[in-house]
Amino acid sequence: MSFDKFKPKYKIHSETENYFKLRAEAGAKPYDQLTVEEAREGNIANAKRFAGTTEFEGTVKEFTVPSKQCSDGIPITVYRSKQCDLCVAPSVFVYFHGGGNVVGCRQTVDTICRIFSRDAPCVVVNVEYRLAPEHKWPANHEDAICVVRWVKMNKGLLGAVNRSTVGVGGDGEGSRMAALVCHEVPDLGYQVTCIFHASAA
Repeated sequence: MSFDKFKPKYKIHSETENYFKLRAEAGAKPYDQLTVEEAREGNIANAKRFAGTTEFEGTVKEFTVPSKQCSDGIPITVYRSKQCDLCVAPSVFVYFHGGGNVVGCRQTVDTICRIFSRDAPCVVVNVEYRLAPEHKWPANHEDAICVVRWVKMNKGLLGAVNRSTVGVGGDGEGSRMAALVCHEVPDLGYQVTCIFHASAA
């Protein structure tokens, strides 16, 4: 991908240009040229290649949140770094991955969730919400609300305490979901969003 036509108008960081160059060399294609499964597989492969790994001391646990809309429940991964032991009431940060409500999964944001838990420090809840086209909107919205309400009622189970604050955040589609949740679930402590757009896998 060439950025020459954008350079007169925008200042493009060299790391950004190099990132897209590496993706192009690896054969990345726009999502509209891929099947849903190909896009999802490419998204995971891209995350594995560029997200890297990070040092993390603590616990990583799997839970399933009961849901009226989803008979199998909503899978979540909960990260609690050892740094949380230094907090009297570590916050709980519910994170929604991006992907345009079609691609993305907990696996694609595993590294950043570990970093949040370690460096914030906080307990991070990584949500596997339902995706389109199999599940039409508002399925993902329903899952987000359900998980946040459950988290507020089960802080102790996750490694926090009753007076721990609960916040939400996400990237891309996940940031939109976090914003909507703030209108539906009362008494959230904060919202963190990262707007990111990726058009190829």
